[in-house]
Amino acid sequence: MASHFSTEVKFELEKNIEGEVRTDPASRILFSTDASIYQVQPLGVVFPKRKDDLTAILEICSKNQIPVLPRGSGSSLAGLKRRCHPDPYAQIYHCGG
Repeated sequence: MASHFSTEVKFELEKNIEGEVRTDPASRILFSTDASIYQVQPLGVVFPKRKDDLTAILEICSKNQIPVLPRGSGSSLAGLKRRCHPDPYAQIYHCGG
């Protein structure tokens, strides 16, 4: 598995969203842990600004087989990685364990 987003994936994300894409070591370390003892460094950290950003992020990551871990307060980092798959007919994403 890659240790960070490829340059192409980072560029594609930056081109298609208004939010911010971070792959620097400090951001990856900052978001690698929550209040538990687990620490898993993400490939990158993306901050969406709009609902359309979420769609673009999920589509790009799905296409590149990059797992997505939504993060709120940081409590979901204890092994609850979920893969999301688009359903073009319903225009939604299905996320499962």
